[in-house]
Amino acid sequence: MLRTYLVVLLVLTGNVLVAAQTQPPPQTARQALIEMFTGKSPDAFEKHLPEAARHTLIHKGDSEQTSWVLQFAAASRELSASGKHVETFDAGPLLLSVEDQGAQNKVEVTVERDNLMGEEDEIEVSLQIFQKGDVKPLPFLPRLIFIMKQEKDIWRVSEATLAVHAPLADPEYLGTLKKMQNEENEGMAQVRVNDLVRAEANYAAKYPERGYSCKLSDLYSKESQADMGQQQAESFDPALTSEESYGFRFAISGCNGVPAAKFQITAVPEDPDSGMKAFCANASGKVRFANDGTAATCLSAGAMVK
Repeated sequence: MLRTYLVVLLVLTGNVLVAAQTQPPPQTARQALIEMFTGKSPDAFEKHLPEAARHTLIHKGDSEQTSWVLQFAAASRELSASGKHVETFDAGPLLLSVEDQGAQNKVEVTVERDNLMGEEDEIEVSLQIFQKGDVKPLPFLPRLIFIMKQEKDIWRVSEATLAVHAPLADPEYLGTLKKMQNEENEGMAQVRVNDLVRAEANYAAKYPERGYSCKLSDLYSKESQADMGQQQAESFDPALTSEESYGFRFAISGCNGVPAAKFQITAVPEDPDSGMKAFCANASGKVRFANDGTAATCLSAGAMVK
């Protein structure tokens, strides 16, 4: 009899151990957050909403056209079906990586904080965008804070907060802001150089006996503006008549002879230590640039702007 009891006890113990080994561990709050935004099942998003929110925001007969929650859920499912390489991480500093290999772009979601306190977990994530391997400058660092709470043994998002992080004492962040501002100013400088080239061509066509002019007051006089088309006149930027704009100093030279057959336009950073490029153009209409920010280098050996 004792032997029989021992056999039964061993069998029961073995069954319990096997069940414990085969039963998957409970889902973590982090895994629930990943499933919510990348899950392929139709209810992956709604599953992790509090029941009160589901009953209030989703009604019988609702569709993606009538419910913003279902629209958001559909957009989350499309992420997995978009053809982009989506990778998720249950542990470690990285939560999610979405890569468009064709365009060489990537978005990474990093876990800044994960504070588990009983049945509540506060997860803070940040976003970083890469273009062709380089970090894309952003004017601020977006943060999302999710408060996850267990409800009927399911982790659900009870609160979500969007925060803007701007570490103004961080040299690396300030360098990113400066780079972004420089790129924006350089873009505007290129636009203005192209506008000046067109203004020169229009002026020479109207006054063939004079040719080109090295005076901004000639190129953008009231008389010259009157000859513009209506659309051009309405979008005319008065800043074009100034020698200084967008952090650059603009100059026109080389208008020799009567009629003047040549000209040179240069756009040089007002601050030589800004790290911005210099731009230049001539009657050919082709815009060039110099990384050292000087007019002389641009005119003599500038590379073509693509």
